[in-house]
Amino acid sequence: MHALPPLTTLMRPVLALFFILCTLAVRATELTPAEAQALLKNLQEHRAKYPSLSADFVEERTSHLLNKPITSEGRSPFKSPTSSAAKSSAKAPVSP
Repeated sequence: MHALPPLTTLMRPVLALFFILCTLAVRATELTPAEAQALLKNLQEHRAKYPSLSADFVEERTSHLLNKPITSEGRSPFKSPTSSAAKSSAKAPVSP
């Protein structure tokens, strides 16, 4: 069995153009009024069932001035579309 040759300098631009053309060919369609109403109803039901959500996160910051990245952890609550905030559980950034 023969190994495949590496991509040549001509094949890379051709593949890139192919992928760009594929993404241009795929388009989103608008929802019909009935589909939009059904989606809104589903979202309202979900929000009534789960009025608040939260997610744990880990943030890693890097800088060329630091030997190691700075890591901090926290919880991000979500209560409504107009209020959300990230709360860090650490007093100061934690470095591994």
